[in-house]
Amino acid sequence: MLALRADDRTSPAAQTGSIPPSDVLVRVRNIYKHFRVKGGLFLRSRWLRAVDGVSLSVRRGETLGIVGESGCGKSTLARLMLNLIEPTSGDIVFRNANLADLDEREMREMRRRMQIVFQNPYSSLDPRMRIADIVSEPLRAHGIVTTAPEAERTAGELLSMVGIGSEALHRFPHEFSGGQRQRIGIARAIALRPDLVVCDEPLSALDVSIRSQVINLLCELKRELSLTYLFISHDLSVVRYISDRICVMYLGKIVETGRTEEIFENPLHPYTRSLIDAAPLANPHMRNRPRTILEGELPSAIDPPSGCRFRTRCAAAADICAAQEPPAPKGSKHSAACHFSEEAK
Repeated sequence: MLALRADDRTSPAAQTGSIPPSDVLVRVRNIYKHFRVKGGLFLRSRWLRAVDGVSLSVRRGETLGIVGESGCGKSTLARLMLNLIEPTSGDIVFRNANLADLDEREMREMRRRMQIVFQNPYSSLDPRMRIADIVSEPLRAHGIVTTAPEAERTAGELLSMVGIGSEALHRFPHEFSGGQRQRIGIARAIALRPDLVVCDEPLSALDVSIRSQVINLLCELKRELSLTYLFISHDLSVVRYISDRICVMYLGKIVETGRTEEIFENPLHPYTRSLIDAAPLANPHMRNRPRTILEGELPSAIDPPSGCRFRTRCAAAADICAAQEPPAPKGSKHSAACHFSEEAK
């Protein structure tokens, strides 16, 4: 029978300062991903810079939130970290192993340690498979269960962990609501007891009324199974609730990083301030507060602005912003890629 109890890993999410190497589960070092696209005059080839020089670390046991507008490179970065797509350059180190150096057998073993919860629960589950087969498929693929009764029993245990009864085992995905389907997707993701679970906007396709249920389930599973999350979302209220640290992305680059409350209480980058100001507030007395209004359109990742990529939408932009790219945020320290941030002064 598959053991589903948490192991002895401890969470250092409450730690501050520099990250000791032994506490790092994933380290991304200067990663780039450029896609070749054709178009324009004479159908010449150009490069879309989806991820353009990103470095970050994820501690064991923490939740790192990635936020930003649609098209900023969040999902591409997640797929790079899972080695689902190959980077143009740069290194991704997972459990002290550079994924680029692993052969097929080693990478297959490493995939047991990293899983993903997809954005759309309506398309991420095979409509022709029963729920028992969907949930137990990773276990059978890795040889953890070998018989049908064992697979069904383990699938029932996993469904119970996400709040779905065993009567669902022989039903099909179309018989469930969106929230129930996402719970099934979560059960599949935790089946192999991974170290890292990437949540790629797992709430965006769900009704507001059930989002809190799913987010509380994720928090509960994190505590029970000592999971590490990479949580991608454009919903700042959700990211604030679940994340220990946050990275803010804009046009393929990280523009600010820091602990969650530092980001929300003292945003250093004007883009971060505009994102926070754009979020609706429940308190009617604060709706007339001074706000930074984000104007203009997101520039093309094929031909990004020189210097600071945010300068074309920034009210405080100066000559240096066009001439010189600001230094990237520094590791786990609260910092921003802005020439005029408090940290840069």
